[in-house]
Amino acid sequence: MAAFAAVDEDPFNATVSAVTAYTVAAELAAKQASGPGSFVVSFLDALAALEESDLAEQAVLS
Repeated sequence: MAAFAAVDEDPFNATVSAVTAYTVAAELAAKQASGPGSFVVSFLDALAALEESDLAEQAVLS
């Protein structure tokens, strides 16, 4: 969250961006994980590997 707030002057936009990125990364991680322990590792890997195209394809904002 802090990383997003550091690059966006609007706190609301920063929060929405951060939550969207975390949600997409979590969805990607859930596909790879075989349990709660492996989910944590998969989530961190998904965050590190997150691409703009992942967000464009999977993010749903309403």
